[in-house]
Amino acid sequence: MKRILLPSTKELSSLAAYVDGFLIGIRDMSVTVPLTVTIEELEEISSFCEKEKKELFISLNKNMQEEDLKPLKDILQQLANIHIQGVFFYDIAVVELKQELGLDINLVWSQEHCTTNYATCEFWKEQGVKYTALSSEITLEEIKMIRENTDMSLMVTIFGHLPMFVSKRPFITNYSKHFGLEKKGIHYSLEKEGYSYPILEDSLGTIIYSSHILNGYQEYQWMENHRIDYILLNSFGIKEDTMKSVLEIFKEQPQNGEEQIESLCEPVDKGFFYKETVYKVKKYD
Repeated sequence: MKRILLPSTKELSSLAAYVDGFLIGIRDMSVTVPLTVTIEELEEISSFCEKEKKELFISLNKNMQEEDLKPLKDILQQLANIHIQGVFFYDIAVVELKQELGLDINLVWSQEHCTTNYATCEFWKEQGVKYTALSSEITLEEIKMIRENTDMSLMVTIFGHLPMFVSKRPFITNYSKHFGLEKKGIHYSLEKEGYSYPILEDSLGTIIYSSHILNGYQEYQWMENHRIDYILLNSFGIKEDTMKSVLEIFKEQPQNGEEQIESLCEPVDKGFFYKETVYKVKKYD
């Protein structure tokens, strides 16, 4: 099982020793990833990862618009000539363009709230997709069921703030204009019932993250025993020194790692690993 970091900085040299690879976005084409770069910057990062024998995944998980299709096509053609492991996609345009252009690129089905069942995994496998990044809103039992019914490579988020809400609308900007407030920067927070929910608003819209940090350290061995191929660790909103300590804990696997992470990050919880949804799709014969 490999550990993939979503870094917040382009300075990867101090982080490479703790992980097996990185997930980075392309500027103006990626959402919910802490770091986005230009193609030129990506070429340098790719060279570094190749030298250090680290896998490099690229996120193109924006919901594409018609005006995005030409630059998306150009980016995919350039990515085909860069040493990367795979491309995360949300919009099906990525799949169609890959097929249309005959590009030798591995794809990762990453539609967040939709990656919840093995039947759709098998559908995308038939379309040539190699990986699935499973939804952060399903339980361990549901992850187990998916693993038992597909041989796709599976990825599970095991640490970090979880994206709860994504919209193209600039909610902070609209709110500020309505109440005559000065807008400062791109990072904000929503205070509700004693908890703070991180908010990011940039040129692509608004993202609201979970107030609690997912701490799946205790589930690490479970993931390995159930043949999960990759775990994802998201550094969004976490100080660099703290994140480095967390990565070291996941690498070294100390017996009290759960408690160590809890002392570093507050508040933490288990996300949806043990929370069954009350909403189920009814199966008809």
